[in-house]
Amino acid sequence: DQDILVTANFSTTLEVSEFKITKFKIYPNPVSAKLNILTKNQGAIKGYEIFDALGRRVLFNLKSNTNIIDVSNLQNGVYLIKIKTDQTELIDRFIKE
Repeated sequence: DQDILVTANFSTTLEVSEFKITKFKIYPNPVSAKLNILTKNQGAIKGYEIFDALGRRVLFNLKSNTNIIDVSNLQNGVYLIKIKTDQTELIDRFIKE
């Protein structure tokens, strides 16, 4: 049994243009009744899905173009929201209180 010494040299240059910056915001967070969505440069909203901590879809509208979602009927807890726009899908976490 012999130890082997391996040397690796990497030369990589990353440019900012290689990364697509996703800008969107959901607020207020925590939320009690109305969740607002600001998509900035991510296009118009085409639908949304909200999942509970166990991964169950608890609220959705796949054809909604609204920027305000009524979450008042959800139980208190942590949720994930998936927002579909005409350009991409955005995912974030929010707390319902």
